Amino acid sequence: MIFKNSSVSIATTVWVSKVANTKVQLIKADGQAYNENGTYTIFTKKSGRKNQLSSSIGNIVTVENPISSSQLTLNPGSVLQAGAVTYSDYWQTNLAAIRTESARTCDCFVINPEGKKSKNLRFPLDIKSKKLNSVSYPNYVIIPVPGQSCNYTISTADGLPFCDSSFTIEFEIPDENINNCENGRTLRGKGNSRNRNCSQEFILTTDCMDIVICEASNANINITCNSGGVLVNPFLNGIIGNYRTKASHFINTKRTEGPINEAGLLDHFEPFWVHSIDGKLIENPSKTIWQRGNQIEKVNSKGDAIEVMNPLQIPSSFVYQFGNNLLAASAVNAKMTDIAFDGFEDYTSEFTSRYYPVRSRECVIPNHFVLDGSTDIDPVQIDTEVSHSGNKSIRIGSRGQVQYRYNTLNERTRNERNTRLNTGRFTLETADINISFSPEADKEYYFSAWVFCKNGNLSTYSNLSEININGEAFHSDGPIIDGWQQISGSFIHRGSSFLMQLKNISTQDIWFDDVRIQPFKSNMEAYIYTNDYYRLVAKMDEQNYASFYEYDAEGKLERTKKETELGVYTIQEIRMELPK
Repeated sequence: MIFKNSSVSIATTVWVSKVANTKVQLIKADGQAYNENGTYTIFTKKSGRKNQLSSSIGNIVTVENPISSSQLTLNPGSVLQAGAVTYSDYWQTNLAAIRTESARTCDCFVINPEGKKSKNLRFPLDIKSKKLNSVSYPNYVIIPVPGQSCNYTISTADGLPFCDSSFTIEFEIPDENINNCENGRTLRGKGNSRNRNCSQEFILTTDCMDIVICEASNANINITCNSGGVLVNPFLNGIIGNYRTKASHFINTKRTEGPINEAGLLDHFEPFWVHSIDGKLIENPSKTIWQRGNQIEKVNSKGDAIEVMNPLQIPSSFVYQFGNNLLAASAVNAKMTDIAFDGFEDYTSEFTSRYYPVRSRECVIPNHFVLDGSTDIDPVQIDTEVSHSGNKSIRIGSRGQVQYRYNTLNERTRNERNTRLNTGRFTLETADINISFSPEADKEYYFSAWVFCKNGNLSTYSNLSEININGEAFHSDGPIIDGWQQISGSFIHRGSSFLMQLKNISTQDIWFDDVRIQPFKSNMEAYIYTNDYYRLVAKMDEQNYASFYEYDAEGKLERTKKETELGVYTIQEIRMELPK
């Protein structure tokens, strides 16, 4: 909503956080409650209670027509199937931004037909005059704009015909332009004529240029990023206000037996949704045969589900890269904080800006799993010379190392939505922010990575490379496939901090790529995209072996290869051409 204080020239944008009886609770962009006294003119910018016609809250399949005498009368004994969907507008985000704006003023002026600026426009209108080169109609007139290939249109505000042929009209800037400090193509005014009984209001519009120009001054907008304990606007940060599917529900009960035309019906049915005393549609508090299906536990700042719980309380999780735009990893029987993947492809992505500091007007989306420290310090660098998948890997020179460092964070809960809005202010809690990789203490994990060396005479790289996790060393093993050998192993995470080091224990350059971590009792896949066309170029299976996808110059899939212990094999090749 937009509030205009009668003593202030520019409106203030506020959000409705709570409606109780005849009172409305408002919150400002910086999270503070809006409780100033005064008289206001209110404009609605966007409704928070709009219909979402494509969103269904349930379905019922019956063998009988449930419409009787123009009313819905459902026979519980005729139901074949039913389902329900619940929604929520209370979610998490990757970061919280606080927007503060200093008081500002707005100066608006009119561009007259001669191109000069003025606070209003005095326009003599003579409908019968041939000097204007105009086209007249009963209730409007079209006049060419001097020096422009467009027109002025002057019409009566009430749509009635002109009550005289000659007027002197005093046009003024509409209040909405001043309140919102926005340019416009419309003026409103009153006309005077020699006919005392003729008094009309007029509207002037153009079809190709702004005739109202507004300039804001003394405006200072600042955006800062925080992670908890501060006042924020939950609507601006996506924590509240976006309705998304929360969970699906289905019926779990026996079905009737007997003749084919009578069998298969639900032997018992109860509605999922019922009407409350005040007429609102609510979830049936006494339902007994309904079971929950998949439920979304967490979403990212783009609205994508990153953690889903199935009916058996088994979690599935998803990690996104390239500014939360592309799915990078998915796992079953693992929470979002349990899995990690780094293919080194998006370190220089324009979406994440990892190499640049957070600017005052930009909050950079944090990465789920990224090297600790600067990667541009010798002998460490992101390299495009060789790669296991995609276009990039990390090169480590003689005796060099890089590391991943994360802390173990306990699962966090947050207060109920409406409780947090009771005070009129919204304080950010740590549980509102999705945390990055955070392994659980005393839990067993499995890791895997690939290492490369240009020395083709070696049968193993175990004496060249090492991965050290919390002091436990692991070395490469298994076959060398196109110059790459895998390092993998399991470990039990101990303590409150996690440290994973990729080490070069030799004097020659080596490369690491496709580093991943997951719970030992989980199944995980990873996906590789290049940051030129953002195409899927590889998919890593549960053993971290890749399927490679190659494209032609037109971007069509041309070849699919599969990595095995015996080498990389082409398993599909596609050629498509259109006749010329």
